[in-house]
Amino acid sequence: MKKQFYIMKNDRGFFFPYVVVIATILLISVSTTIYLYKNEQRVTENLVKQVKTETVFQMARAKFMEEKVYENHSTGELLYVFPDGVVEVVFEYVTDTEIQIDYWIILGENAKILYNHTVVLEAKD
Repeated sequence: MKKQFYIMKNDRGFFFPYVVVIATILLISVSTTIYLYKNEQRVTENLVKQVKTETVFQMARAKFMEEKVYENHSTGELLYVFPDGVVEVVFEYVTDTEIQIDYWIILGENAKILYNHTVVLEAKD
């Protein structure tokens, strides 16, 4: 004679625990995937913002060095408008051959980023 499993007297609810476990695993995996997707979206937005900031900074630095406004003035403010943002450049001489440059990068309403940059010029003969 076969022994019956003492918890199960009949087989009317035999599959329910399995269904609950599988449903719980599916629900946890789907919610984890959604959370990871939202996190990846935030990371991507931050990376795009960083790339835009770096690009605008490099464009402003190149334009500032190309215009050579610092040769005629010891201090000053400039405003550069680029497609990705606006850059306000504030510069002043620290020594005869060193310029302190502050780049205020404005990408949107809430994003204002400061880059401090020191340029060492060649000594004038």
